[in-house]
Amino acid sequence: MLETTGSEWPRLLGGAGAVVDAVVALCLVWLLTTWAMGRS
Repeated sequence: MLETTGSEWPRLLGGAGAVVDAVVALCLVWLLTTWAMGRS
């Protein structure tokens, strides 16, 4: 079960990449909202 075959890595990296993309998107939205509020 803990064996990591060659075909296992792309799926794991893809899942991690999706999580990173979501976190980056949330950070960008938060930065934009705080910047907009600071300007008003």
